[in-house]
Amino acid sequence: MYTKTSMISIRYGLQRHFQNTHDIDIVKDNSFAAANEIFKAILIKLKAIGKGIVTHKTAIPNEEMDKLYTSPVLSTSSPVTLQNKVFIDVMLHFCSRGRENLRDMMKTDFVISTDEYGDRFVKMQEKISKNHRETLQEDETSRGGRMYATNTSLCPVASMEKYLSSLNPDCPNFWQRAKAIVKEDDKTDIWFDNAPLGKNKLGDKMKSLSVEAGLSKIYTNHCLRATSVTTLDRQGFEARHIIGISGHKSETSLKHYCRVESEKKREMSHAITTFTSTEIESQYPDDGPFNYSTTPATSPNIIQPLELSSENITNTVNTKDSVMFSERQPTSFNLKFTKKTILLIFVRTRRKNIK
Repeated sequence: MYTKTSMISIRYGLQRHFQNTHDIDIVKDNSFAAANEIFKAILIKLKAIGKGIVTHKTAIPNEEMDKLYTSPVLSTSSPVTLQNKVFIDVMLHFCSRGRENLRDMMKTDFVISTDEYGDRFVKMQEKISKNHRETLQEDETSRGGRMYATNTSLCPVASMEKYLSSLNPDCPNFWQRAKAIVKEDDKTDIWFDNAPLGKNKLGDKMKSLSVEAGLSKIYTNHCLRATSVTTLDRQGFEARHIIGISGHKSETSLKHYCRVESEKKREMSHAITTFTSTEIESQYPDDGPFNYSTTPATSPNIIQPLELSSENITNTVNTKDSVMFSERQPTSFNLKFTKKTILLIFVRTRRKNIK
């Protein structure tokens, strides 16, 4: 049985088909109201049986990204590895979708410019995609990220310049098929054939790199998109700025990427515990004890006496190898705790358990 998202995609395809061929909208036309009600009921049923859950790709951990970038598979000394490096840079900086529009990218889609501060960057021309179906805006600052130069060995702008200069001039595609043999010392050599890279090759690029770089698991192209969004969120960038790069329709769409991690949950718990402890310190000064006594209470501020039998009370002495019990002791005792002491014991015990 198809999943909920698959059913919605199928209906969307049928909607476009009938609109183009018969000028009929099967979603909005009142003639199909009953059919759409049945469709909604089917979606609810799919969700009830577990077919409505969408599994979103996880971000790639920092350790894995470091391992990938320092791996020979992203070297700029050969056409294949240079293309790998540019692929990772483009997917991260422009937050591109996993498979969509990759094959349609052209060399003219990328422009190297200089900003008002003299810093060089690469910008990508806006194209119609899943999240950009409306009319494209002329304002270049409206959408899309920038990939700035870093003046390091991993500089993405330097890699892009080298890649563009080595592409086949007769092929307009940005992703071209690499030549089998090239000479790096010959700067005039063209490293790529007059043929675009295969769609499946592009779609499975990150899967292949995961194996070649020896990563701990197989990641997909969409994991790079998730990594980009998650990284920006962790660094404190506002959602409205992130969607300007990622192309999401709304800030709500980012919630699937911006998960609360275990370490963050730990920090949140500690923050609450610390705040609670501080509040107790300020609100409960030493304003008189709670008396725990074996004598009857004579005041409403005194807790009722503890009914303990002399047969149940012993002193214990811990030794290195065993626990020794002393002779039974009389029951008469009197313990006094302030309100603040009792609450602090509770809070600090809870904090210790959390840690």
